[in-house]
Amino acid sequence: MDVLKKIYRPPLIGVMAFFVVLLTQPIGHTVMILTEHYAEEYKYLAATLFGLLGAVLVYIGAVKKTGEVPATWYGYFGGTFLWSFWAEFSYVFYGEHLDVQPLLKADGEVATLAEYLVMPSSLGVLMCMFVYFFLNKDSRCNFFRWFHRHLHMGMAKPAPGKNRNFSLIVASETVVIIWFFYVLLLLIYDDRIIGENTLTARAAFFGFLIWSLYLIRRLALYSRMTSALRYAIPTAIVTWNCIEMGSRWGFLKEFWIHPSEYVLEVILVLLALLVVIGLSMMTPARGK
Repeated sequence: MDVLKKIYRPPLIGVMAFFVVLLTQPIGHTVMILTEHYAEEYKYLAATLFGLLGAVLVYIGAVKKTGEVPATWYGYFGGTFLWSFWAEFSYVFYGEHLDVQPLLKADGEVATLAEYLVMPSSLGVLMCMFVYFFLNKDSRCNFFRWFHRHLHMGMAKPAPGKNRNFSLIVASETVVIIWFFYVLLLLIYDDRIIGENTLTARAAFFGFLIWSLYLIRRLALYSRMTSALRYAIPTAIVTWNCIEMGSRWGFLKEFWIHPSEYVLEVILVLLALLVVIGLSMMTPARGK
């Protein structure tokens, strides 16, 4: 344990947490593609069961008194399963049910799948959720707390950490942050609203890039894996926006959505994710 304490120090703690969340994103896309295209007849049954697994993970972390460390992990992976299978596949279903046609580029290549054309319709519900989280006095979100302070909202102090339901908090954070940035990017891509090839879209890209560098710098200061993982969720997803936009513009190849063509690359990313998760779980529970 003494050896681990000497090794697992800032910035390594933050780096590992960052890559846990960042590498989960392409693997999540790959699993969804495999489920959608290689188990087509049973994809909604598979999505239902995998989503149920996510709910069970959140339940275990929230109800079984597992402690902060396992509760954080249960919440993160449970929230990831809930979004990837229950949320995303609901949009897949209604894209098919309503016979929504994908958006095509000039050369006939698919620019936006039907499910992602349906997803922005959830903007109203998302904003309702935003009101709840923004006005929640127990929010530990630095972004929200900054507004609370500078708008002189007089919010009461959050409840002590021992009373926090970490599994539920992390699962909710994971789902809502992914949902928010999905909708934001889709609104940016929409030519009738902003358009992916406009100066505004490029300004958004550089805004995400600067924001991610700022968050990574702060994340590098963390010395507790659980706190780092919670902070890494928005950090890595903001960074992932840059990857998504770069791929949209053709600067990067989204090999994770073509697993049959890039088997080796997907396997390497999966192995890297498993290694980082394994190393992360070995970190000492205590820290500043």
